[in-house]
Order: sequence, then C-alpha cells, then structure tokens
Amino acid sequence: KVLWHLERYEEAVQAFEQAVGLKSDYPEAWILLAESLYEMHLTKMANNPDEPADPQRAIQAFQNYLSLRMGASDRQAVHKKIDILRDPKAHPEVLERRKADKND
Repeated sequence: KVLWHLERYEEAVQAFEQAVGLKSDYPEAWILLAESLYEMHLTKMANNPDEPADPQRAIQAFQNYLSLRMGASDRQAVHKKIDILRDPKAHPEVLERRKADKND
C-alpha cells in the first residue's frame, strides 16, 4: 500500500499481483491493484496517446473487487472508473490531470 501512496504504480502492481496470486479473495489487494493499473493506464494515455494501451487488466481487477465486495460503498465510483477506462477520450479532464509538466 505504501508504494501506491508514493505513486510508484509499477512496483505496486507487482506487489498486488503477488498478493492476489496468493489470496484471490482479498478485495483490498484487488482494489489497490486496479487503482494502480488505472493510474498507469491513464498516465500513459495522457503522455503517449499514440502508443497502444489496453485497459483490460485494470477493468478486470475492478470487476474482481466488486464481485468480492457486493455491497461496496465505493461501487458507483468504481463503475465510473471502469467507464473512464473504456472511453478515456470522453473524459479529457481525467487525462489532462495526468499530463507530465513539459517545463520540467
């Protein structure tokens, strides 16, 4: 979880993939894996729009989380993120927030 909070998403993905590999019914690992993949995907789309991007891993991780947490209080927010992953260009503000500062 520390890696996710530090925005070290690639490392976080590796850790959370190990966690769900060991315990596939662990919803907290699924949501953090999904959130990490979500951030990686959208950051890539915002900064390298010509590179192919596949959001399926993030979508599947979100869906796994929802199937384990049927009454999740964040269900609506998770569905919104799935919608964004399916059509990120319909949400330009989401991509804009993830663009790297070109002045650095």
